[in-house]
Amino acid sequence: MSGRYNEFTSRGAGVAAIGMGVPEMAADFREKQDVPFPLLVDRTKETYRALDMTRGTLWQVIGPRVWLRFAKGILSGHGVDKPKQDPLQMGGVVVVDKGGDIIYSFRSSDSSENPPVDEVLAAVR
Repeated sequence: MSGRYNEFTSRGAGVAAIGMGVPEMAADFREKQDVPFPLLVDRTKETYRALDMTRGTLWQVIGPRVWLRFAKGILSGHGVDKPKQDPLQMGGVVVVDKGGDIIYSFRSSDSSENPPVDEVLAAVR
């Protein structure tokens, strides 16, 4: 979504990412990946639990589908860092409106899955 960040902001949306770890790790990731929006950290994974983002299985983290996407990423010049926290924690994307209501939610079924950006943009009114 970083590459299409301006499309979100032009619709009046704020963008942030929440990950595990410590602020220094988020700052390092933000710099290396040139992420234009804030990266927040949740050491205790409270946010993951509140949003019902489950922990996956080993298959969801290192299965064939994940390896295929990993290989495609390497070939297209996008490296992947070794996990520094809980590699079984599945992620997702949530869009929250100004009133605090969740209007879009996507939960990854494996560690390489992300929603189509156009789908997320459609949720931003």
